[in-house]
Amino acid sequence: MHLLFKKHILYSVLLLIFIQLTLYSNIGLERRVYAATSPGAVNDANIKYVGRWDTGSSTVVKSYWGGAYFKTGFTGTTVKIQLAAPVTIWVSIDGTDTRYENVSGLVDLTPTPLVARKHFLRVAAQSEKDSIQFQGLVLDAGASTFAPPLSSKLIEFVGDSITAGWLDTRRALSDYAWIVGERLSMEHTQIAQPGICLIDGVQCYSNYPIGMSQQFFKTQTVDTPNSSNWDFSRYQPEAVVINLGTNEHWTGQSDVLFEKTYINFLQRMRTTYPNALIFVLRTFGGHKVDQTMSAVQSLIATEEENVSYIDSTDWLSKDDYVSDGVHPNDEGQVKIADALEPILAEALNVFPADPTTSYKVTNRLSGMSLSLANAGNAIVQRKYLGTDDQRWNLLPVGDGSYKLMNVKNKLLLQYPHDASIAGSERSALLETGADDGEMSQWFELREGENGSYNLVNEGNGLYADDARTLHASGDPISGQSPDGKRDQEWRIIPVI
Repeated sequence: MHLLFKKHILYSVLLLIFIQLTLYSNIGLERRVYAATSPGAVNDANIKYVGRWDTGSSTVVKSYWGGAYFKTGFTGTTVKIQLAAPVTIWVSIDGTDTRYENVSGLVDLTPTPLVARKHFLRVAAQSEKDSIQFQGLVLDAGASTFAPPLSSKLIEFVGDSITAGWLDTRRALSDYAWIVGERLSMEHTQIAQPGICLIDGVQCYSNYPIGMSQQFFKTQTVDTPNSSNWDFSRYQPEAVVINLGTNEHWTGQSDVLFEKTYINFLQRMRTTYPNALIFVLRTFGGHKVDQTMSAVQSLIATEEENVSYIDSTDWLSKDDYVSDGVHPNDEGQVKIADALEPILAEALNVFPADPTTSYKVTNRLSGMSLSLANAGNAIVQRKYLGTDDQRWNLLPVGDGSYKLMNVKNKLLLQYPHDASIAGSERSALLETGADDGEMSQWFELREGENGSYNLVNEGNGLYADDARTLHASGDPISGQSPDGKRDQEWRIIPVI
C-alpha cells in the first residue's frame, strides 16, 4: 500500500505540472498571436508613420518634431487612441479636423459614433513641443484596420519658427509647409524649430546653442541636445525646401560665417539626399539674401543641377504678419503657400490642388475625355470640346485622394454605393451625385505611364476603365480590376 500510495502521489504531481505547463504555453501563444494580429496595435502594418518616429518599441511609438503624423484606415463606428503622455494633437477623421489639447490615456475620438463603413484617420503633432507617445488604437469589436492611401512622394521642409507655424492658430498645421504638402497630395515633414539659427554654436532664441546645420541630422529637436542621429534610410524625400537666416539677422551673426555654414549644410544635405530636389527660399523678411544666393550659386558652380533658389520678394505685405512684424499670420502663411505651391508642383510634376482650376480627364487609349451624358448623371467619354460638362475641379480630401466635381452640374464623380467587381457591369458604371461624404466619391490619382494616372476609387478599389471593345464616343466608363493597360490610364490636364 505504501508503494502504491507513493506512485499515486507522483502521478498526481506529474499531472499537475503537465496541466500548468500546457496552460502557460497556451497563454504565451495567445499573447504572441494577439500582439501580431491586433488591429490598431503600434506595429500594425496598416498604420503608416510619416516623419521622425521612434518605432523601436512594440508597446509605444514616439513622434518628434512638429507636424509628424500617422495615417490608417479603419472599419466600424468608433475609434479611441491610447496615449502614454500628455500631448496636443490634431485628429482628422474622413477629412474633418479636431483639436485635442493636452490629452493622455484613453481618448475617445468619436464621442458621436460614425456611420458603419470604412473611415480614414490621421493623427498629427501640433508643434515641436508635442511628442505623440502612441500606444495603439481601440476599435469596435470585430472591426479592422486597412492601409490608407499613401503618396509615393514626400517633401521635407526645413526652417525656424516661420516653418514651424509659431504664433499661428494651428501651429504646424497652419503654416505654409503643411498647407503646400496637403495641396500637392504628397506626404510631408517639417524639421523646424522656433528660434533656431543655421549656424551651430551660437545662442539664438532656442534653448541651446545648437544650429540647424547640426540638429537637422538628429532624431529629436534642439530641446533634446543629446539626441541620437536620425536614420536617413527610413525615408528619402523627392524634395527639400529650406528657409533659414531670419534668426541670424536678428541676433547679428556674421555674414561670412552664415554663408560658409549654408554651403556646408547644402553639401551635406546633398550627400544625405542624393536624389532630392533642393529648394532654398529667400527669407520672407529679406534677411541674409546675398549670402543665401551665394551659397546656392556655389553648389551650382560644382555642376549641381538639382538645387534652386526661390525668390520670395513681394510674397507678403505688412498686413500678413502678426504684431511682431516677423512671423506670418494665418493669412500670410496661406499667401506663402499660394506662391510656393505652383513652383513646386511644376518641378515635381504633381497636381496643385487649386479648386478653381479646371481639368480635362482624357483616356490614354481612346483620346476621349470624361463627360456628362446627354441626359441624367451618367458618365461617358467624348472628344474634348471645352464645354463645362467635360471640365472637372479637383478637391483634395486631405488623405491624398480627391473628389472630382463636374463644372457644369456641380456634382461629384462617384460609383453607386453598391458598386463592386462582383456586381453587374451597370452597378459599376461611373456617374455623378451630390456630396454625401462617402468614399465612393473619393479617388486616388495613382501614377501610371507617361504622365498619366489611374483613377482608383477609395470605396471599392475599382479603376476607371474605357472597357468597351471599340473605345467609341459615348461609351460609358466603368470600374474594373487593374489590368495595367492604357484603357485605365488618364491624362489630367489643366484647361483655361
